[in-house]
Formats: sequence, C-alpha cells, structure tokens
Amino acid sequence: MGVGRKYTQKDIAAAAKVHPSTVSLALSNSPTLADKTKERILKVAKEMGYQPDPFLSQLATYKNLGRQGIFRGTLAFLINRHPLEKSPNARPFKQYLVGSSKQAETYGYQLKVFDFDRSKITGSRLRQIMIARGVKGILLCPQPRGIDRIDDFDFRNFSCVSFGYSLCNPRFHVVNNHQFHAAMLCMQNLIRVGCKRIGFAIPQFHDNRANNNYLAGYMTHLAKNPNLPTLPAFTGDSFSLNSFSEWFNSIKPDGLLTVPYRLPEFLQQMNVDTTQACKLAIPTLNDSEGAWSGIDEDGEAIGAAAVDLLVSMIRRGEMGIPAKPSSLLFEGVWVENESFIK
Repeated sequence: MGVGRKYTQKDIAAAAKVHPSTVSLALSNSPTLADKTKERILKVAKEMGYQPDPFLSQLATYKNLGRQGIFRGTLAFLINRHPLEKSPNARPFKQYLVGSSKQAETYGYQLKVFDFDRSKITGSRLRQIMIARGVKGILLCPQPRGIDRIDDFDFRNFSCVSFGYSLCNPRFHVVNNHQFHAAMLCMQNLIRVGCKRIGFAIPQFHDNRANNNYLAGYMTHLAKNPNLPTLPAFTGDSFSLNSFSEWFNSIKPDGLLTVPYRLPEFLQQMNVDTTQACKLAIPTLNDSEGAWSGIDEDGEAIGAAAVDLLVSMIRRGEMGIPAKPSSLLFEGVWVENESFIK
C-alpha cells in the first residue's frame, strides 16, 4: 500500500473498519478517542502512506469556524502569584497581555486572565474553573522572583506556551525575546560610541531567569573583541548601594550592560554622569524607560506570536507537557536617546 495512489481518510476508515469521523478524530489527536483505537488508526494510516492535504485542512478549519460562529473558546493568561508578594501588580506583563488578547480575537477566542493566588484558590479548583469556562490553551506568564516551578496544577488536557525561561518545571514550548542577541546588540552599540571598559551589571537572579543569555552575549562579544578587557561581573546585592558602588569603583567602567531598575538609580545617587562618564545599555526596555537606550523587545508582537503557536497546538491536539520543548525567539530593535551619542 502507499505506492502510486493518494489515499484519503475514507480509505483509512475502510481499512481500519471505522467511521471516517473516527479517523478524523485520530488524525487530530482528539482526547475524546480511546488511545488504543487512535494508535490502531494511526498505524493503518502510516502503512498506507497517508499524507494530509494542507489545502483541505485549511478549508476544514474555515468551515468549522463558520459553523461554530465567531466564538470558539477561551484561552487563559495565567499569572502565578508569589505567596509572599505583598502588593502584587494587578496586571503585570501588560504588553504580552495586549498582544495576546488582540491576536486571540482574530482566531475567534477570548483571552481570560487567571490569577493563581494560593491564598485564595487551589490548583485543582483553578483547573476545574478553567475546564468549566471552556479553556483550551494556557499562556504562562514569566514566574515571580524565586519561583521556577509549578507542582500543584495538572496541565493535562491543556495546550500550553510559556513566556520566557523562568519556568523550569514543567517545561513547555517558549516564546520570548532573543536575549542573547539583545546583549550582543547592546555591546555593539556601547563599542560604537567609544566605550572601552564595559561592565556587566545584570543581577544574577535576573540573568538566571533569562537562562543566562545576557551574560553569554556579553562574554561572547568580549571574546570577539580581544582588545576589550574582561572585567569582573557584578555579583553583589542588587538592593545594596554600598555593594554596587564598591564594585563600580573597583573596575571603573565607562559603559554598562545593565537592567532598567535600581542600578541606574544607584548611579544617580553616586553622581555618575551616564551621558559621558559611563553609558548604559538596557537589553530589555519597558514602556516607562524612555530615558535609557537599549532593546525594544516589542512585547505585543511576542504576545501575538505566543497565541499563534498556542492555537496551532490546539488544532493539532497537542496537550500537556511536550517531550521536546522548543523556543521561538524574537530579535528586538535598538533604540537610543540623544544623550547616548553625546
């Protein structure tokens, strides 16, 4: 079988002695079909050399959308709360949320924010609520500081995509800004404006959440530019002015790859001129950071891409924890203010 003829789902149904609709369920990995039946049908399809027609698949998707109306289901935007967080941001990761919500609507889904606050709800109860509200897929926000796993929620029967690398267990497919590229681009621009002693001042906890991609980009660029000295990275307490100033005064950098909070404030308190004496490059800028130069990651585009991936997984019936998680990375754009080139 499978030579000289293009087989259809009806042919598979006849060979497997099932209804064509059952074949359709098996090929879409539907959870409503028994595993034994699904495996038997897939084996028959493979033996016959069956290959789906992408144009017919697209037409079927269009017909199903029209049959079900505009609303097809709900996607969850899951915010995992830290148990010790005293004043949580009601809607963190605003750009991801806006981009995800807009893109979900184009597929006929609504995006619903779910707060996983364990002082108010258990993982099993939250799962029940999601199922009752027709949630088919979950977008997982970056995890709060100090949290890198979720052990008290059953992700089976949900398609899942994670923003960034902060969630280590379970591992899902990731959509994120290209942090290694962002660090490399920052280094390139610091060198362009004449910096010769570039320090790395991204707190360890922050770089760890980025899978150490910022430090990797920094070190790689130094390796490609042997004329630049390799300075000790800042490993002190990012909440301590004394710790930071001691490090800064010991290495005397004229440029810094750093984060947009706390450390730039320390520099101001130390009366360091960040337009002349030490220029700053931020590998991940937010809306409120127009005073700094760095990488605009375009969070809305990342949010939209996460929905694209999630919807494609739902259509393929991919649920639970993937055997081989993949990453989809977006290169950001360098933006600078006038003071950077003075």
